[in-house]
Amino acid sequence: MTKKAHRLTPLQSVQIQLAYLSGNQCAFPGCTNLMMDLAGNFIGQVCHIEAAEYGGERHNDKMSNEDRRSFENLMVMCYEHHRITNDVEQYPAARLRRIKEDHERRFAGPEREDLERRFALAAQSFNEDNYLQRHCLPPPACVELTAQPTTIPPNVDSRPLVEPIRSGSDDSGAKNESHAVSLTQMLMTVAIGKTILVVGDGGSGKSTTLKMALAAAAERRRNDRSAPLPILLALSRFRGDLNALINESLGIAQGDWRTLPGTFLVFCDGLNELPLDEMASFGDALETPQRRDRVALVVSVRGGGVRGRTQLPSIDRVLRLSPLNKAQMIKMAQQALGMEDALGLLDHLRDRMPSRRLNFARLPFGFVAMLDEFRDKKVLPVTDAAVMEAFLRKRLLRAREAPKELAFIGDLADELLVGLAVGIALELRLNKHLSSMRRPDVQSVLTSVLRKAQQDGLFGADAITSVQAFAWMRHAELLILSADDWVSFRHDLIADYFAALALAKDWERYVGVLRRTYVTDDAWLLRVSRSELNAWRRSSVFAASCPGCAVSLCLGEASQGLVIDAARDAAERGNELAMLEAISVMRTIGNEDSLDWLRECAVGIDRKQLMDSRVGFNLLRALAYLGDESVLGWLLEDSSHGALQIWQYANPERALALSREYLARNGECEFARMNLCLDTLVQYGDSRDVLLLSKIIQGLPNPYLVVHAFRALFGIEPTLALGCLRPRYMESPDDLGIYLRAIAETGTPLDSRMLIQFVFFGFHDVKPGKKTDAEYHIDIKTREPAAKFLELCQIDSADVDLLLAGYELHPRSRHFVWSIAQAHQLAAFDRLAIQAVLSGGAAELGSVVEFARVRSWGPAIRNEFDRGLLHRVETDSTLMRMTFSCYRVLRYLAEHGNGALAASVVTDRVAQLGAAYEKISVNESVSLPWGDPESDFHLKIVSDVSVEWEFAALLPIASAVADLLPEDTIRIWLRVDTSRFSGGEQQLQSIYGRLRGDELDEKLCSFENEVSAAHFLLVLVELGITRRRVDAFSRLLVFGMWDLRVCFALLKVLPILWRNDADEVARIVVDVVARSPISQFQLHAEFVDEVLGRMTRRIAERVVGPALVAARDPLSREILQLWYDKGMRLRSVD
Repeated sequence: MTKKAHRLTPLQSVQIQLAYLSGNQCAFPGCTNLMMDLAGNFIGQVCHIEAAEYGGERHNDKMSNEDRRSFENLMVMCYEHHRITNDVEQYPAARLRRIKEDHERRFAGPEREDLERRFALAAQSFNEDNYLQRHCLPPPACVELTAQPTTIPPNVDSRPLVEPIRSGSDDSGAKNESHAVSLTQMLMTVAIGKTILVVGDGGSGKSTTLKMALAAAAERRRNDRSAPLPILLALSRFRGDLNALINESLGIAQGDWRTLPGTFLVFCDGLNELPLDEMASFGDALETPQRRDRVALVVSVRGGGVRGRTQLPSIDRVLRLSPLNKAQMIKMAQQALGMEDALGLLDHLRDRMPSRRLNFARLPFGFVAMLDEFRDKKVLPVTDAAVMEAFLRKRLLRAREAPKELAFIGDLADELLVGLAVGIALELRLNKHLSSMRRPDVQSVLTSVLRKAQQDGLFGADAITSVQAFAWMRHAELLILSADDWVSFRHDLIADYFAALALAKDWERYVGVLRRTYVTDDAWLLRVSRSELNAWRRSSVFAASCPGCAVSLCLGEASQGLVIDAARDAAERGNELAMLEAISVMRTIGNEDSLDWLRECAVGIDRKQLMDSRVGFNLLRALAYLGDESVLGWLLEDSSHGALQIWQYANPERALALSREYLARNGECEFARMNLCLDTLVQYGDSRDVLLLSKIIQGLPNPYLVVHAFRALFGIEPTLALGCLRPRYMESPDDLGIYLRAIAETGTPLDSRMLIQFVFFGFHDVKPGKKTDAEYHIDIKTREPAAKFLELCQIDSADVDLLLAGYELHPRSRHFVWSIAQAHQLAAFDRLAIQAVLSGGAAELGSVVEFARVRSWGPAIRNEFDRGLLHRVETDSTLMRMTFSCYRVLRYLAEHGNGALAASVVTDRVAQLGAAYEKISVNESVSLPWGDPESDFHLKIVSDVSVEWEFAALLPIASAVADLLPEDTIRIWLRVDTSRFSGGEQQLQSIYGRLRGDELDEKLCSFENEVSAAHFLLVLVELGITRRRVDAFSRLLVFGMWDLRVCFALLKVLPILWRNDADEVARIVVDVVARSPISQFQLHAEFVDEVLGRMTRRIAERVVGPALVAARDPLSREILQLWYDKGMRLRSVD
C-alpha cells in the first residue's frame, strides 16, 4: 500500500539544483522575476508540479512521498505565477513539465557546466576523517568551564527573534544570575539557526573553551554523521569573504563548503579581533538563508565589546565565562602537580595571599601562571608586583607558540621579557593607587621604563604591540592627558612612545596625541630610526586593520608612501594572504598611486575569472570602491550575483552618475539592472533626478520598478511623487495593492474617497450572478487591499454616504463594505443589517453577523435582528451550503439564545467530518460538501489538515452549545489532534466536561504522540486532578527534556498541579531532572524559572537536597543547586 501522502521538505541538494539551474529567474514563460534578492535571500517559491498532499492541484496518489519532493517534480516560480498555475485545466502536469524543461534548457550552456563542476569539487577535495582527526584536537590540560547569562557587550547589535538582554535595560537577567551552566555540552549542541555569544576578558579561557567544544563536537560527528560538522574560525583572518575563510579552515582548495551535505556548527573566535573595516560585512555575511537553515553559530568576544558597530543575526543566548571554582582549581592543579602539591598550592593561596591575588588566580590564565611558578619554586611570590611579573612573563612567552605571527619573540632574552613584565606590574599598581602617587613620581617611572625599552632595542618594533607589552601605558596616558600643564609632559620619550604605538596598533587613540606633540604632519617619521621603520614596514600590512595605512590617512604623504611601498612588497611575495592585505591597504588609502597599482593588477585578466577567485573579487571590490569607471560600467552590464555584491561597495558619486546614464539611456531594460540603479538613486539621488524618476513612474509597465522609482522620488519631491503615482493605480487597478502599500510606507494619509472607488471597482463585462476568474482577480488585487487600507483611514459622513450608495449598486463588494462598517462601528448600517438578514444574499450573512456581534445595540434593535436572522436560517436552504458563512451565523445564534439550532448543525457536520477523518487515516480519498462566501455549493476533496481546520472553526460554536451536544459527537472530537487547537483549551474544557473522567483518562493514556498528549493533559487538569493525570505529567516530563513543544505545554500544566499537591509535583520534577542527562537535552529555562519561583524551604530540604547528592549530570546538578539555594535562603520551613 502506498504510504499516506504528506509534505516532505526538499533535500538540500535538490534546492541547490533548483536555485542554480533556474538561472535565478521564475520558470513561468516570459517572467524574469528574481528568485533570490540582492541580499541573498530566497524570495521565490518552490512549487510542486504534482501536489504533495491530498486535495492539492494535480495530486497523483500513485507517486511516493520521496518522488513528490524530487527535483523532477519541483520548479521555482514567483508568487503570482505560482498562484496562476493552480488552474489545473490550463496548467496540467504535462504542460508544467514542458515549461520546466524549456526554462532549464535556457541555462544549460557553459555557465551550468561550470556551476556543476564547482559544486562537485568541494566534496572531492574535502577529506572529513582527516579533518576531524588532525584539526579538531582538544587543548592539553584543560578543565570544563561554566558560564552565566549576561548582557550583550558594547557595539554588538543583533536582529533577534527574542531580544537578548541588553546593557542598561530593566531586564537585567537577575532571575538567572545564579543559574550557571556547563559550557562545552551546550556549545556543541547549539540548535541550527541559533547563535550563542560567549563573553570573557583576556585570559578567561574563551579560545580554550571553543577548542574544547570543537573537539567534543568532532567526536560527536565521528559517531553520528547526521550531527553538524564543527568548524573553528579565527576572525582576525576575516577579510570580507566568510565563505573563503570557512573553506580555508576546512582545507577545501576548490569548490564551496556550502555544497557539502548536512549541517555545520561554526565557532567564531575573537569577534573583537575583526578588522575594523570588515566588521559590518561580517554581520551581513552571517545573515543569509544558508546560515539560518544549515548553521549553528558560537561567537566569542571580549567583555569590552568591539571597536566598530557589528551586527549579528538573532543572538539567542549571551553567556559570560565564570571564574574558576575550587573544584576546577583542584582538577587543574592535580593535572599539573599531583594531588598532594595541588592541595598545598590551594592552602597557600587561601592562607597567605591577599584576596585580590586570589581573585586573580581564579582567572584561568592567571592560575596556570601560578601553577608554573609553584611547580618551579614550591612557593608563590610574596608581593603583588612579583605575581604580576610571573603572569606577564607567561603571557609574553606564549607568543612563541605562534611562530607565523610572532616568530621574532623567540629571539628576545628572558631578562628583557622580565623587565617588560615588571613595567606592566608597576602600571597595574599605578592603576590601583593613582590617588596615592605624585605626578613627578609617575613621570620619573615612565621615563625610566621607556628608556630601558629603547636601550634594549625594542622601541618602535613589532614586539611593542604584537605582544601588547605596553598595554600598561594606557592608564598612565590618561593621567598625562588630563594634566593641566600638558607642555611639561611633552617629553621626547613619551611622544616617541605614542608614535610607535600609533604605528603598531592603536592609531585611532593616539593620532590626536601625535598632532599635539608634533607640529608637522610627518615629523614623527624623522624621530624613528631607519632600521625600526624598515622592521615596521615589513609587518605593517599584516597588522590588524592595516594600522599603518589608517594612520597615514590622518597624517601626511610621506607616511602614505611608506605604507604603499610596504603593500607592494607584500604583494610581490605572491601568496593569497599577502595580496588580500595589499588590496585592503590600497583601497583604504585610495590615492592615485594606490589606484594605479590596483588597475595594473587587473590588466589582461577576464573580469569573470577575477570574480571567481578570492583575490580577484576583492580587487574588483576595491576598484569599485575607488570609483574606477570601467569596472563600474561592466558591473552594470553584468547580471551575475557577484556583480551585484560588488556594486554595493561602489563609490557613491560614480555609482550615482552611471546609474543616471544607464536609466536615461535604456528606458525599460533588464529588471535586476534597473532595480540596482533605482536603489542607488534611493540612497544618493537629489533634485537632478526628479525628471528622470517622474518619467520612469509614468512610463514603466513593471509595478515593482515603478514603486522603487516612487520611493526614490518621494525622498526628493514628495508631492510630485504622489502626483505621478496616482494616475498609475487609477489606470491599472491590478497593481493597486502594491501602489497603496508604497504610499502607506511613506506615512502619507490615503484618500478615503479614492479607496471607496476601488472597493466598488468592477469590469463591465463581468455578468451579474456568475463567478469568474476576472472577478476573483479584482477581489484579490483591487477590492481587498482598498478595503483593508480603508479600515485604517479616517472617514467622514460623506464617505459613509458613498459606502451606503455603493452597497446598493455593487453586490459583489458587500462583504468588504461590512468589514469597513465593522472596523469603524458605523451606526448608519444598523438598519441595513436588519434588512440584509431578511433579503440579502446568503454569502453576505456571515459578514453581517460579524458586524452585529460588535455593535452595542439596545434590546429593541437586537431582538428585531435576531428574529429576522432566525427566520432566514429556518427558511433559506442555500445558507447551509455556504459552509463558513453559515458557521459565523451559527456562532451568533448560539451566543444569543438559539443554541438548539446551532447544536443540531454542529452535530451533523461533526459526524460528516468524523467519517472523513477515519477514511483519511486509511488513505482513502474523501469529498465533503463545501462552500465559501463567494462560491456555489460543491464537493471538495479534503485532507486531514483541512478537516482539523474545520474542527477548529466549529470549536467556538460547539463550546457555546456544549450542554446540548450528544456525547457521541464529543467523542468524535476526541479523535482530533488536540495540539491543533492551541489557545482553545477553555473551549475544549467546556466540551470535554460532558464526558466521564475515567473515559478522558483512558484517552489520555492512549496517545502515541507526546505533543498531542501534553496539550490534552493541559485541557484535563483544569477539569480536575486524578492519579492518572499526575502519572501522565511524570511520563511526559521526560519527553519535555528534549522536545520543547511538550515542555511548553507542561509549563502551563505545572502551576495547576503544584497548587493541588506541591510536594508530590516537586518530587516528580526533581526526580526527572536528577535522573536525566540534561546536558544532552534542552530543558527550557522558563520551566526552570517556573519551579524556582515556587520553591520553598521545606521542598528544598526534603526533596531537592537528597536529589542533588545523587545527581551525576553536571547541568542537572547546576539546576538542582539553583533550586536548593533559592529554597534555603527562605526563612521558614513552611
